[in-house]
Amino acid sequence: MTLALCIDTSDGHSHVVLGDEGGVRATQDRGRDMDTAVFLPQAVRDVLTEAERDLADIDLIAVNIGPGGLSATRCGVSFANALSFALGRPILGVDHLTLLGRRAQAVTSGAVVCLKRAANAHAYVGLYDGRSLSHLVFGPARAAVSHVLDKAGEGAILSGDVQALKDPALTARAPTLGEGESALAPRLLQLALEGQDRAGREPVEPLNELDARFTRLEQAKCNQR
Repeated sequence: MTLALCIDTSDGHSHVVLGDEGGVRATQDRGRDMDTAVFLPQAVRDVLTEAERDLADIDLIAVNIGPGGLSATRCGVSFANALSFALGRPILGVDHLTLLGRRAQAVTSGAVVCLKRAANAHAYVGLYDGRSLSHLVFGPARAAVSHVLDKAGEGAILSGDVQALKDPALTARAPTLGEGESALAPRLLQLALEGQDRAGREPVEPLNELDARFTRLEQAKCNQR
C-alpha cells in the first residue's frame, strides 16, 4: 500500500494526515495560536510516531495548494516541497476548491459551486462536476457566486465559505454546505491516493488569483455584474 503524508495549511487551522488505502492512520491539527512553521515538523514526527512508521516509509506527499491564506498556504507548500526533495518522494498538489467539491460529493451527485473567501469581500469560486473544476472566478463574492450558479443550473449546491456571502437571497438559490476545514483533510488523502500517478518530483506552486485559471472571461463578466 502507498503511505501518503498530507499537509493542509490553507486556512487559519493546519492539518497533517498520514494514511494509505486502508484509511487514515494518524492526524495532527493546529489551532490559530501556534505558528505553522513550528507546527508542521512536530506534527509530522507525531503522526509517524502514532502510526509506528518512519520518514523513510513515506511513499507520497500531498499538499493543499490553495487558494487560501497567503502566508499559511505558502508555508505549507514550501514545507511539503522541501520534504519531497529531502526524501526523494513524489509530491502532488491538490487545490482547495476541488477538495470542497469532493467533500460535497458525499451528499450530492450534482454540480457543486465551491467558494473560498478572500480579502476585501472577494472570493474564489469554481464549478465542480465530480471530475474537475470549470468556470473559475475571482471577484466580489456575491457576484462571483451568482455568476457560477448561473452556469451550474438547477440542482447545484454551495460548498465552502457560504457565511461570507451575507446574502440570504443568494444562499436561498441552492442548498449550502459549510466550510468544515477539518473535514477536508481526509479528502486530501483520498485524492492523493487516487492521483498518485500524477505526482512528480518537481515543486508544486501555491494557487491564487494570479494563476491563469483565474484570468478567464468569466472573471471579467463577474466584475461587471
